[in-house]
Amino acid sequence: MEKYQRVPWKNFPPAVANDKMGSLRFDSKDVEAPEYDGAKRKGSASDAIDLIRRKLSPEKTAELENFLKKEKVDFAKLVILPVDALEGEGKNKIPLAIAKVLSERLGGVFVDTEIKQADKVSRTGQGINHRLAFMPTFVGKVEDKEFLIVDDTLRVGGTIANLRGYIDHNGGKTAGVFVMQSDEQSLTLQPSEKTYNKLYRKHNREKVDDFCRKEFGFDSTCLTRGEAGNIAAQQALMTWKDVLAMPERTVEEMDVKLLKLKQMLKSAEETLKELEKSEVRPLTQEEIDELRRESRQFLEMYS
Repeated sequence: MEKYQRVPWKNFPPAVANDKMGSLRFDSKDVEAPEYDGAKRKGSASDAIDLIRRKLSPEKTAELENFLKKEKVDFAKLVILPVDALEGEGKNKIPLAIAKVLSERLGGVFVDTEIKQADKVSRTGQGINHRLAFMPTFVGKVEDKEFLIVDDTLRVGGTIANLRGYIDHNGGKTAGVFVMQSDEQSLTLQPSEKTYNKLYRKHNREKVDDFCRKEFGFDSTCLTRGEAGNIAAQQALMTWKDVLAMPERTVEEMDVKLLKLKQMLKSAEETLKELEKSEVRPLTQEEIDELRRESRQFLEMYS
């Protein structure tokens, strides 16, 4: 099996997102942005530029610039690197458009168009197991520069982790990540201590590291938060080809059960808030806080 280049996270900073998930595609509820289809699926560079110029907020551009300064990034050596990938249903021009618009707004920062995804893995719309089984690889010369990776969407973070590994393995340094849309919990790519503890209690660290090296070519310190949580949720360490070979109905049933559990926990969080406001409490504040910690830990693990 082909191995992938990654590096340990070592307190890598959270990604900066322009807005929440769904904000790029939709202008309002059920109203799709007119430029989105052409930019995402039909390879229209002009639609992509128009979409990003309209959606990318000046406030988030300023937040990104302040973040880079805080990280002591040398702007003379900074390179904006879009995730240039052939998506399953067509050429996605959005990442390159993000890079170009950011370059304009950050004073002409250089945009790298030589480093590209080497293979077409058709990950758009696929679940986490598919993404783990079919990771992208990259080609192109890496200069001794600091790179800001940009992409349209951040969910699991595997593509960004692989691109970061490619950069850092080949003489560059990844300064940070910017995306147009993401959920808040996905912005922190590095697994939390709780996630690692859950993973190692479930499967034993030595076995997990051995499994990851055989499957991917790197150990568990290089997994993203979403990937680590997914492995921790498995009853046994299965190869991703085995997982994908499971009957489709079985996989769907597992997803439905997990979704229901997550919905129940979110509902429980609302109930806990109401309990805190109530004059008559069946639970002490300490018990409420403990229930809240447990529910949030579950949501963090499986989101």
